[in-house]
Order: sequence, then C-alpha cells, then structure tokens
Amino acid sequence: MTEITPLRDGEYFHICLQKSYIYHKPMKRGDSFSVGQKHNPFYSFYEKAREYSVSAPNGPVKVPALTFLREINRGKIECPDLPRQALAIANHYNILAREIIMDDVRNRVAPKAPSRKSCLWVVDDFGLAEYWQKKLGTKASYIVRLQLEGNFHKGDATLLLNDSEPISETYERAEQYWQGHMQDDPLPEILFEGAALVLEDNIAPSS
Repeated sequence: MTEITPLRDGEYFHICLQKSYIYHKPMKRGDSFSVGQKHNPFYSFYEKAREYSVSAPNGPVKVPALTFLREINRGKIECPDLPRQALAIANHYNILAREIIMDDVRNRVAPKAPSRKSCLWVVDDFGLAEYWQKKLGTKASYIVRLQLEGNFHKGDATLLLNDSEPISETYERAEQYWQGHMQDDPLPEILFEGAALVLEDNIAPSS
C-alpha cells in the first residue's frame, strides 16, 4: 500500500483528465497558474455543438444531436446503438441544464462563491479523489496535489441534478448546495478560484 502524506493547510487534490477538449497542458510538479479568469475545460466543452456524422448522397455530413434523433425517429438514419447514443445525448443536455441553473442560483444565493463555469474542482481527501477518479470511468487520468490560495466553496455533489425531477426541486437543491448544506450521506466537492501551485503529480493509488 502506498503511504499518502497528510495534507497541510492550503493543500488539495485534483483529478487531471486527458480529454480532447482540455486545452491546457498536463499538470506537472512545480507548475503554477491562476484560476477563475476564463471558462474551465468542463464548461468550455459546451461551447461546441454536439454533432453526429451521417451518410448523405454527396458524402458524410454532420448533424446536430436532436436532428440526429429526429431523423432516426423518421426512419431517415439508421443507428445500431441508438440506446447508448440517446442516453449520451440526454445526459449531455441534462448536465448543460444543471450547470445553467447552478450558476443562476449562485448569482442570487452566493455571488462571491467561485463559479462552476470558471473554477477548479478539488477535494481535501485522497480517498475522495480516488472515488471520483473511478466514478469518472477513465483510465487516462491522474491525481495531483496542489497548494491553493484564494476563494473556495464546499458543496455536496449529491444535491446536483442528475435525472428528471420537478424544476422546483432542482432549484431548492441548488440553493442548498450554495448554502453549503450537506446531506446525511454527502459527496463533498470543493470549487476554487485563485493561485495554484502543483506540489506533486501522478500520485500512485493508495492500494
């Protein structure tokens, strides 16, 4: 088992993903950077339309996600893995709606808290970092230890919208998130903006 050095004041863990939409270089020990001046990669992902390549008389063309589903429904496009694609599209718009609502509520309830649009996501427990790394379901990721100084907000991720529900409940749970409320079995996450320094990169798993 790998021994993880306990965190000192101002130290946190972050999961680095290797995705095509992540615009910054991989975090390495000694790197320093600032957070909060522009959209983070997660939110920037939604600046690009979700499109699908389909066959057409003059060659492949790209169509927007809902047009893709609409044309499948009309029998104009064949899609052998429709359930998987439909779930991906539904999840895409679920997350987009969630993040729009979350920032709308933040502006009203906690305007000084870091925005989910431009923050850096971190946790203050290595076990939590490992849990999230597995939950994200990608092997192309690694954990870094950071020294952070700036503005923080600790919220419970179980309060985030992740399925269909009445919009009144979504707004109520969003308000609880920005008020720092923790459920009986919370899943803490921390949003950060400010100055960051990478203390350790590619931390080995604890077991």
